[in-house]
Amino acid sequence: MQTRIRLFSFAGIPLYVHGMLLWCIGLLSVFLLVSSDDLGAVGWTLVGAALTLICVAIHEVGHALAARALG
Repeated sequence: MQTRIRLFSFAGIPLYVHGMLLWCIGLLSVFLLVSSDDLGAVGWTLVGAALTLICVAIHEVGHALAARALG
C-alpha cells in the first residue's frame, strides 16, 4: 500500500511526500523527548528535518525541470 500526501504542484510537477517520512520525523521527536527533556532540541531537530525536506524537494524539482527541457 502506497501512502503519499500531495504537498503542492510546481510548474505542473506534483510534489508528494511519503507518509513514512512524517512518521519517522514524529518518532525521532519522541525519542529526543524521552532521551532529553530539552524542547529546544526537539524544535531544532524538526526545523532541520523540514529544511532538509525542502532542499531535497528543490533538488528533485530541478531534475524534473531539466528532464522536461531536454526531453
